[in-house]
Amino acid sequence: AAAAAAAPVAAFNRGYREKDMTSWFAHKLSSEVLSPVAFKLPHCAGTLRTLPSKQVHGEALMVGRRYAWDHMFDFNFSVVWEAKMGAPRTKEVVVKGKKQLMFLGIPCYHGTLRFPDVSNLQGADEYDAELLVGEWDGPADKDGRPQDAGEVARLNALLNDPAVGLQAVFRRRLERLIREYRLIQDPQAAIETLALAVASNGAAAAEKPADEPAEKPADEAAEAAAAGGEEAGVLLRGGWEWATLAELDEVPDTDQSKLLGKKKGDSPSDAQPAGVQSDQQQSDQQQS
Repeated sequence: AAAAAAAPVAAFNRGYREKDMTSWFAHKLSSEVLSPVAFKLPHCAGTLRTLPSKQVHGEALMVGRRYAWDHMFDFNFSVVWEAKMGAPRTKEVVVKGKKQLMFLGIPCYHGTLRFPDVSNLQGADEYDAELLVGEWDGPADKDGRPQDAGEVARLNALLNDPAVGLQAVFRRRLERLIREYRLIQDPQAAIETLALAVASNGAAAAEKPADEPAEKPADEAAEAAAAGGEEAGVLLRGGWEWATLAELDEVPDTDQSKLLGKKKGDSPSDAQPAGVQSDQQQSDQQQS
């Protein structure tokens, strides 16, 4: 009887094998799911972007039995974001007896979006997300709270919404990665293919001149629309708009920015007109 009971177990475990896929999954997660993204905020004159994430932890394992593979993974990761909202800040200073206007930047709000449990036991729409708010360097009251608390509250509400905007983009990207992972039937071939792609991309980057600008990120909105018809509208409904990462460094076209000699599209490194100085220029003149 014992031998008869052991037979089905032996048959089930025949051909059992394991393949560690942690490096493959972690690389894909960092380079594809967590690649930086930028939005125009729907509730104010501002933009939001995420920064490249190095906070990725977990493991992935493929287990084979007979002719089938189980695709297991368990990760957690965090995404650092920053939002620039409102009119540029300026300060009137006196240099060598002359009044000048110093550009202090645009008010910025920092925080982290954390996904504490991303595993094969749940779907991408079931993953919990935690919003950890950070510093605000704009106008604040004596306790350090933003003067315009309503704008910050609306931003927090947007970032907490799992169905649209930032969370929706990461969840959609996770779905795409998990689908690709579960299609793998030859794990060693998948690892080798990724290694060749990484090596090829590294060689191409090394051959580029140092002053050549980096390639622009793919137009994810257009990609989503092409793949799913109304997909882009679903991800960004409620006023969200896609933006480029460079747009975050633009100065809004307001009367104050005209005072500074800045136009939409100017970069922070553009020369400033007479009478307008940056922090560094101010420091250089005081030392002289």
